[in-house]
Amino acid sequence: MTKLPFTFQRPLSPVYRPPFSKNRGGVSFRNFSIWIVSLAAGALVSYFVFPSGGGTLLKPLEKNTAQLPAGEFTIEHPLAAKYIPAIDRSSDMQMFDKAALFLMDAQDADGHWDSAHTLASPEFQNVNGDIALTGIAAYVLMCTNTPATPNPEAVARGGKAMRWLESKLNADGSVGQSNGPGEQTVAQLMAGAAFMQAASMSTREELRQTAGKLMNVALLHMQAQNGGYGPSPNSAEPRADVLGLAAFVYKSASLDGYQFDGSKPEDDVTRSARVKAQRAIEEQIVNSLRAGFKRLEIPAQSGDPKKGSGVFSNTPGAPPEWNATVACLLANFLINPQRSSVNPALDFVFGAFDAKAEGYPRIPETMHWGVKGEGYNAISTWFGTMAVVYLFTDDKYQHRSWTGTLRDILQSKQAPDGGWTVAGDDALRGRVWRTALHAMTLILIAPMPPPPAPPADTINTPAVPVK
Repeated sequence: MTKLPFTFQRPLSPVYRPPFSKNRGGVSFRNFSIWIVSLAAGALVSYFVFPSGGGTLLKPLEKNTAQLPAGEFTIEHPLAAKYIPAIDRSSDMQMFDKAALFLMDAQDADGHWDSAHTLASPEFQNVNGDIALTGIAAYVLMCTNTPATPNPEAVARGGKAMRWLESKLNADGSVGQSNGPGEQTVAQLMAGAAFMQAASMSTREELRQTAGKLMNVALLHMQAQNGGYGPSPNSAEPRADVLGLAAFVYKSASLDGYQFDGSKPEDDVTRSARVKAQRAIEEQIVNSLRAGFKRLEIPAQSGDPKKGSGVFSNTPGAPPEWNATVACLLANFLINPQRSSVNPALDFVFGAFDAKAEGYPRIPETMHWGVKGEGYNAISTWFGTMAVVYLFTDDKYQHRSWTGTLRDILQSKQAPDGGWTVAGDDALRGRVWRTALHAMTLILIAPMPPPPAPPADTINTPAVPVK
């Protein structure tokens, strides 16, 4: 088999280890948030690079038999078919590598990912749909680069994607078609995340400024009418998955030092005044998120309208919904980092513990492949994994139930071209959407590499003279 001109590696560095371990009972939310921000800013995700050369596969990933249904977007000669993993590459990272190769195959010549070309549903075959796909796919590809071990191929492809996104910017800081089809708020948030990632890899101040504008417009000017964030600006009601995405982008940007008002302070403005103004704006964003939670939260059984159950629905007044609760669990925790604030949601998501099976049966019952892949939503697996890897160490049953179920799905259903087939809600946006979100999820659940071996003793001990 011919080796690719690159493979993915994971550099060893204690700096970017996840902020928990089996020997530590807890961790501050700030440490976790900095770790999550490192995903957006290219730190932890920078483990995955394209150095030259290849490796010998010691433990090959089991050959999957997933077949693409007729009419599905396909790659004729996929790069993943020639993929050779590096030595000791984990099965999770082999899946990640192939997913990134699929995204590279699916990229159009002008740098973007085309919703029509990749066979998304008609309602997403438009510029806003293309922007959302390009944002998340570019985010993944840029996560394969690090300054210490540069990846020219990924940088070139990511740069081309960013130039395409720049061509879609509007004068007011929005991107795409205002009030057009394809969910502009989702496109705005995905583009903002991509520019934030690009800015972390570049000395171009314009990239950071653009990221700031995109996030300012999304978080301050695209709220739903009744609070929170919906799929489009001024949506009648919030939607749970958009709330989760908005909370992730907000918290990532906040901890990375972005100014949400987008203005440059004058010289005569004191630092304390600037900090006070910034806190007021952030409070406005947090209040909008909380208003969205309130609209989607199921009332408590006590009947008190002021008390919620901690469980959420997709739309106000609808029954409790698992995917909606997963999204709001993460979003709520990002702005209110107290375990007690999400315990009811955790109970609903995981259900009762089965001591005999040593796990939570609700997870495989709720998060499963189904007949054609309709049994779960990719964005829920990403949101839920972010919550699980913080709230539970990998020796806890919740962590095992979640990641074990998810690994089984991803490993058994990844197609030979590196992507995953789609059905259900994910079919609206197509294979690029699901595959990019699975790549980001795999980064979170992949085992950390072993520590490097100690350096060899190169000191030559002088011989004892013979007497």
